[in-house]
Amino acid sequence: MGLDAAKSIMVLPPGGDDGDTDVIKTLLLLNNRLWKGPRPNIVAAVRRSPNLAAARLAAGEDALVIDVDDIAVRLIVQSHRQTGLSTVFNEMLSFVGNELYPYPVTGLAGSAYGEALNRFDLGIPVGLRRKDGESLVNPPMNTVIARDDEMLVLAEDDLLIRLADARPTIVGSAITSAPGRPPTPDRTLMIGWNSRSAKIITLLDCLVEPESLIDIAAIQRPENDLQEHLENLTVGYKPCQPTLRPSLESLGLDGYRNIIVLTDDDIDPESADSHTLVTLLHLRDIALRYGSPYSIVTECVRKSTPYTCITR
Repeated sequence: MGLDAAKSIMVLPPGGDDGDTDVIKTLLLLNNRLWKGPRPNIVAAVRRSPNLAAARLAAGEDALVIDVDDIAVRLIVQSHRQTGLSTVFNEMLSFVGNELYPYPVTGLAGSAYGEALNRFDLGIPVGLRRKDGESLVNPPMNTVIARDDEMLVLAEDDLLIRLADARPTIVGSAITSAPGRPPTPDRTLMIGWNSRSAKIITLLDCLVEPESLIDIAAIQRPENDLQEHLENLTVGYKPCQPTLRPSLESLGLDGYRNIIVLTDDDIDPESADSHTLVTLLHLRDIALRYGSPYSIVTECVRKSTPYTCITR
């Protein structure tokens, strides 16, 4: 397919340290190209946050450039805060199961967003996309739907989305609530260290309760002063060889509520995932043998790595 016939163009960084450079060069070419028809939607990704500004400048105002590092950090931290959230993210962002689709709302124009929530037979509305491209996730219930808006709907397939003929019956007995738990300080163990670790700690500091703790278990102590500018977290360090079980057992795993396992940026992706997989198997077996109540959040470099059965 030629570029002029494309409705959208995705620019992804190839493997290697210079992947972002290739993305920036490609965006420059696309931004300065003379298009025979309407310019297609252009979406690009960079792996390193410091390259984001240059990539956005090269892409122009009409393109969308995504910071892969920033997204990964936020996914890890949010999954750390809510057990099971990684399964929800995987369901929504993968091409298996349910995904988000824009759905024209001609029949709902003029109604409030809250009224439209119960109008779908198949699909769950989660927000609106305005004509100018602005996306509103879970907007106020009194938000008026315009004729040119689109509903953002979570569904198995866009062809299955349809409006209901009548308002569904609400089963009151199916609605329940649990008493809230008083907030308590967190105890987190971060196994491994890479380029995203400092960002994870900074973001986590904004979400945890005061007097929370995060210990870094890695082969070498991080060089940066991580405690500076932190308000709620105290950062500690424990020497550890993550792939050796005796080293992991010496960390006192039963004293932590959450464990974050990070991949090694300094080795090739396949080896990094293999090391992480071994660490996860050790952690899983220790939890089963000794009844340790910790939850595990991890990252992987290659999509094919079979982590799901380990981290559930």
